[in-house]
Amino acid sequence: MIRPGDVPPQRAYDLVIVGSGAGALIGALQAKAMGLSPIIIEKQGKVGGSTGLSGGVLWIPMSPVLDREGVQDSHELAWTYLTNLVGDDGGRGSTPERWRAFLAEGPEMVRFLEGCGVPFKH
Repeated sequence: MIRPGDVPPQRAYDLVIVGSGAGALIGALQAKAMGLSPIIIEKQGKVGGSTGLSGGVLWIPMSPVLDREGVQDSHELAWTYLTNLVGDDGGRGSTPERWRAFLAEGPEMVRFLEGCGVPFKH
């Protein structure tokens, strides 16, 4: 990761990632897994963005972590939770399409990260 004041090495990158929150770091890992050369650029003195401020807590329904713990979870329960928690956000970006993508891809993201050695606990 390039930090403020650092001079990046003179080479080509396939992907430039601005910011170092969880989404950015996961994107960099996925890019590396695909054989690409990503670079992460962060303006702050610390890695993590808002994820670092949150303590790194994630809610990923129907994940393998929950499965291993025997937690009863389902698409219907997660959908009900999202509907009641978020509801109609007035067009600020949360849409049923994004909810569907989150519910479909979240568990796969956890599997990918665990395969990269990232530990999770319930």
